[in-house]
Amino acid sequence: MIAAGWKQGLPASFESEIVQWMGVAPVPGAIAGVIQKGGPAWLRPLGVCNIEAKDPVTRDTIFQAASLSKQVTAYAAFAMREAGKLDFDRTLVSYVDDLSDERARKVTVRHVLSHSSGFPNWRSGAAKQLVPEFEPGSKFQYSGEGFFYLQRILEHVTGLGFCEVIERLVFQPLGMTSSSMIWKPEIAGRYALPHDRRGEVRANWDKTPRRLHEIAKQKARDGRILGREECRCDARRNSSESCLYGK
Repeated sequence: MIAAGWKQGLPASFESEIVQWMGVAPVPGAIAGVIQKGGPAWLRPLGVCNIEAKDPVTRDTIFQAASLSKQVTAYAAFAMREAGKLDFDRTLVSYVDDLSDERARKVTVRHVLSHSSGFPNWRSGAAKQLVPEFEPGSKFQYSGEGFFYLQRILEHVTGLGFCEVIERLVFQPLGMTSSSMIWKPEIAGRYALPHDRRGEVRANWDKTPRRLHEIAKQKARDGRILGREECRCDARRNSSESCLYGK
């Protein structure tokens, strides 16, 4: 149910307060809106995409969704369970056996989805062994590592790259034509640029995804496919911030 004052749009008093919060945060741009019956009842763009160029945020602006990509991954996992291809109560190592610690070998897909695996959010180094900090399932602890391991399982079960898994199981069925798990040149002009904590544009923020895109194009021209491990070197660093969201 939508409060009466919100049915037609963002109340002026609340918009003024949001703009004030954005200035303090600082957050250069945002979109406020209300979803009703599976679609936007209204959208209100606020601020700019780029604090330097002052390009205004529009209804078509695409934002980095950061860790909201975990919800997208979870949706794909549920879709695979519905198709009988994923069992939430199977251990991770029964799909991809890459954990030697005894307690880590008890972690299930359900533990990852509920953030109760015990895994840290991120390890200090990729070579460091992945070990739960408590008995899996005993309590909550947010973990990006768990979702990265789940990403590998989705790839293993489907035989597809993670981006293609999400495209087939989430974006295409839901008609999310402006959403992508990777940088795409055809929609790059619509991106809201990332800014740092001082509100300044992050320099070279797209250097790695652009390079990966060029490598993929070159390999396609050479008749080769970009390997999963090559993709993973970038995804490992950026998996919690790789999902881009549009309308």
